[in-house]
Amino acid sequence: MSRETILIIDDESDIRAQIRDILSDHGYRILQADSASAARKLVRQQPVDLALLDIWMPGEDGMSLLRSWRHEDTSEFPILMMSGHGNIETALEATRLGAWHYLEKPFAMDKLLLSVSRALETYRLRRQNRILSKDSAATEQLIGDSPEIRRLREQAQAFGDDGNPVLILGEPGCEFLALANHIHYNGTRHHWQLVIGNGQNLNQRLLEETPGNGTCLLLEAHGGTLLMNPLDQLTVKTQKRLLSVLENRHLLQGNGTATPIDVQLIATLYQRPETALASNILNPALYARLAPRTLVLPPLRERTRDIPELVEHYVTRYCARDNLPMRSFPPNVMEALCKHDWPDNMYELRRLVYQLLISGNGTEVGLAEVDRLLHPAPQSDALPSGLENLMALPYREARAQFEQMYYQFQIEQSGGSMKRLSDSTHMERTYLYRKLRDLGIGRPRESST
Repeated sequence: MSRETILIIDDESDIRAQIRDILSDHGYRILQADSASAARKLVRQQPVDLALLDIWMPGEDGMSLLRSWRHEDTSEFPILMMSGHGNIETALEATRLGAWHYLEKPFAMDKLLLSVSRALETYRLRRQNRILSKDSAATEQLIGDSPEIRRLREQAQAFGDDGNPVLILGEPGCEFLALANHIHYNGTRHHWQLVIGNGQNLNQRLLEETPGNGTCLLLEAHGGTLLMNPLDQLTVKTQKRLLSVLENRHLLQGNGTATPIDVQLIATLYQRPETALASNILNPALYARLAPRTLVLPPLRERTRDIPELVEHYVTRYCARDNLPMRSFPPNVMEALCKHDWPDNMYELRRLVYQLLISGNGTEVGLAEVDRLLHPAPQSDALPSGLENLMALPYREARAQFEQMYYQFQIEQSGGSMKRLSDSTHMERTYLYRKLRDLGIGRPRESST
């Protein structure tokens, strides 16, 4: 049974008692305050998981307390606003100030419990994801010091501060997630979640809550950032509904209720907008909303001066993560890498670095092995050099080491996409999740970047 602590803030004792009885019957620990000052004192004294805050109270009202808490950044717990005299404007203003949701009195018991449950679940996920998010920000970042990347960082910083929708253009394999991370984690919403929208059933998961897919993505990203990668995965009809949410700042549910939504949208596109518009796969009104804040990711062939720093970054990352032997890249090898076209951009570079670390011999990378990987010859029956040492091991130890190498390699090849991993290994996702867990390998993100 749940033991989260909920603080009820309302000047009417009978309202507090009614809510207390409902929530305590469902296992929640209850604190009560009849004023803003009493609520502040309680929050300073002990941790709170959620607050139910009445808007209209004598003295300092609930909106003022909400504004104060969010401005001081002293409370990260979700706050549900309550009012018996509310309207959509009040609800939207409360959401803008940082409220998780808005409840209009009198509310039904099931609606109260559902709102509390959803808010607490979102809060739990955000706390659990905080370390993972920091790790993502550290490992998926814009590497390089070329003029193109420096300019991109400056633009991204400004876009993260104003909270308006952003469009990122670039070729497949470019660093879309890294740029989205830079916008989110350096902006005003960095305390909240960056939610990535891609994968199966995206059109339904974006706007609707389903038993199989859980909370819709817009609600999950409330208060934070939603990355649609790429945008043309959405039908034009869904794009139109998404635009309505952005403009009206609420999501119209199937039962007719309007749920306040506050997200910064970051959308990616792998083709020219003119082409997408002409092909009728991009909603013109949504594009007009996104176009004023457009960022263009340069392909790797246009920023080759960053390649040495990128290689060093991924060598350090993979060696630390997978306990691989460190290898150096001499000048002639680095020169060859800088002259390569990189048609798959960062996918190709990351894959190459990982292959050189797991299959190469010696502390220094040779030009011949780089050329062999960049321009592979037809398949032969020769045993890859990286597997030769396995032949001398006992069967079980050799199999364990091979599985580690195999799945790590396939994850790199898939670019972090479970769908690609499933396709390349010809294995069901359910089996893959279980296998990666058993091997102690981190599950890839559902990302196309």
